Amino acid sequence: MEEKESLCDESLIDWFRKNVIDNEARAYLEKNKEKISNAYKKLLEGYDIDASKIIKGLKKNDSFHGLVHFKDIPFTSIFLHYFIPCTGKINIIYEPGEILIEFSEIYKLVQALSHKVHTQESLCMEIAEELMHSGKTKGVRVYSECPNLPMICENLQNLYVNTKCSCALGTLSRYKDETN
Repeated sequence: MEEKESLCDESLIDWFRKNVIDNEARAYLEKNKEKISNAYKKLLEGYDIDASKIIKGLKKNDSFHGLVHFKDIPFTSIFLHYFIPCTGKINIIYEPGEILIEFSEIYKLVQALSHKVHTQESLCMEIAEELMHSGKTKGVRVYSECPNLPMICENLQNLYVNTKCSCALGTLSRYKDETN
């Protein structure tokens, strides 16, 4: 695998040196460049993971005819709007097809796919598409909820606004969207 450039390169360090006036912050930055770079590498590790290999299935589905709901799966991503980290939660409802999927596989899938640069909508869609493909589900609905950090960045002052979005594929796309 090709070695990636440091995410905390000298141009970013120079910008902080010129624009961060707090001496304590400057000293911390200088002392911890590698630590900061490694944190961003961790936040973006999803680019190095083959999500299609995560789901193997708990067992063959011979008799379950219902919906499976995984609720409040935590995620951290870097959102495209401002390239800032954001945390939130994902809810997934799926109708099993050929296999039943373990929670640990769903959790690993959410972590792998969220550790990329996304919009909230593209994260939901990528998770749903992977569950349809790798999980061989009949249908899937993915909900995402997280603080609206772009509003904070634009000085709109309301720090408690959450954005919810969802997408649905397969058999679950025919039902009315309820993001509550």
